[in-house]
Amino acid sequence: MTITKGIGLIRQFVLKHIMKGSKKEGIMTIPKASNESVDLSVEQIGRTLRAMGVDVNKLASEKELMKHLNYHQSLMKQRTRGK
Repeated sequence: MTITKGIGLIRQFVLKHIMKGSKKEGIMTIPKASNESVDLSVEQIGRTLRAMGVDVNKLASEKELMKHLNYHQSLMKQRTRGK
């Protein structure tokens, strides 16, 4: 399986957020890009974006990725409030 630019961008995004969330003291371990939890997160974000009609291969930046994810989050909040 070849990694497209969009999937690579999502993978970098996931790894960055995993590192941000790690507040352990001492020696920090960097998760491998092939880690199963990273792969699952990348796949889930890819599915979410595809379901929204976004072409993952055309993602140009992390800013664009965040725009789509924030839009999805706001849609989910509206759906839960409406019920």
